[in-house]
This record gives sequence, C-alpha cells and structure tokens, in this order.
Amino acid sequence: GLSQKWTAKAQLKEGTNTIEIPVSIRNPKLWWCNGLGEPNLYHFTTSVSLGSTTDSRSENIGLRDIKILREKDEGGTSYTVQINGVKAFMKGANYIPQHSFLTAVTDSMYERTILDAVNANMNMLRVWGGGIYENYIFYDLCDRYGILVWQDFMFACSFYPTEGEMLESVRQEA
Repeated sequence: GLSQKWTAKAQLKEGTNTIEIPVSIRNPKLWWCNGLGEPNLYHFTTSVSLGSTTDSRSENIGLRDIKILREKDEGGTSYTVQINGVKAFMKGANYIPQHSFLTAVTDSMYERTILDAVNANMNMLRVWGGGIYENYIFYDLCDRYGILVWQDFMFACSFYPTEGEMLESVRQEA
C-alpha cells in the first residue's frame, strides 16, 4: 500500500510531552465491525529521535466513528450503537479470563476465542470488570476480526469510593 511520512521537530522538556502532527488520509478505508463490512486497519509507526538514538512504536489502527445514540423513544430512551453513520445491533457475550493462571493462555487460545465470536456472528465482547485488562493480543485480534470491545473498569462485586483520589484515579484511567 501507500506509505506516507509526517515529521515535526519539537523541544522536549522533562516529564510528559504532547506533540500534535496533523494527519490527512484521502478516502480512508473505514473499520467496520463483524457483519457490517471489513475491519480495515492502518499500520502506523511513531518514532522519536534524539541525536543517534531512536525509539519507536508501531500500532494497527482502525479509523471509525462510533456513537452511542441516546434519544427519546416510545420505551424511554434509546441506547443504540452507530458505527460510521450506520445503526448497528450489538450481538455479543460477556468475556471473562480464560484461565485462572493467566500466563497459561496462549496466543492461539486468544485467536480461537475471537474467531469463535466472529463465527457465531458476534460483533462485540464485554470485558468483565471482575477479571483483568486483557493482554494486547486480545485487543489486537478484536481489531483485526471486527469485534468491538465494551471494556468495563475493574470494579466488580463491591462498592468503590466515588469522590476524591479514587475518582481522580478513575478519570485518569479513562
């Protein structure tokens, strides 16, 4: 495919730095969930160089527009997922950790699970808030195969403070 390169020079300070580089993709191939179209992904590599030292990170990114429509209707208020302007019916399941020993879960087990969801015509998995934030491969496979992820915060089976430091911690996590 086509390769484009965007660059910017910046003065970095100690601590967190944010650098914005405008990116334009003509007629992008959008990411669609399973059943609505292809889950198109773009491969991006970001590099930061200082002298002869370079650090980089690569990601596969799907370009999409997702909205939760909350509109008054005859039943009260809707809760409809709209992807790339199309209202979509969500079909999925609750996902819990696959094994009590987390390191026992192999890449092929993750792939089998995601493909099982695809083959059952699912388009969303909910990651249960009593489990774990899954390994990157789980999310990468969901992106690759068109599965949206409804990610719970890791709050389950208890009450949690809703103010002060805890609320600020949750805000940063979100």
